[in-house]
Amino acid sequence: MSVSLNRVLKNSYALHRRDSLEFVQRQKKRKLVEQSFTWIEHWTGFRQVSLRSRRRVEWLFQIAAAANNLVRMTRSRR
Repeated sequence: MSVSLNRVLKNSYALHRRDSLEFVQRQKKRKLVEQSFTWIEHWTGFRQVSLRSRRRVEWLFQIAAAANNLVRMTRSRR
């Protein structure tokens, strides 16, 4: 293997190690995003959308995301 390729492989491995700071930060962001989508699916019934056009679905998702943000803001004040 060439030296540069070996260096690239080491760097990519370091980014995926579970004890690296970057990995921990990405996992925290991922958890936040997954929690938001789970909340939207569960509480707003977004698993099966009865709207037909893409514009209407985007509009409904924006309202659901805004509602999620409002709930998160009220919980953070406690």
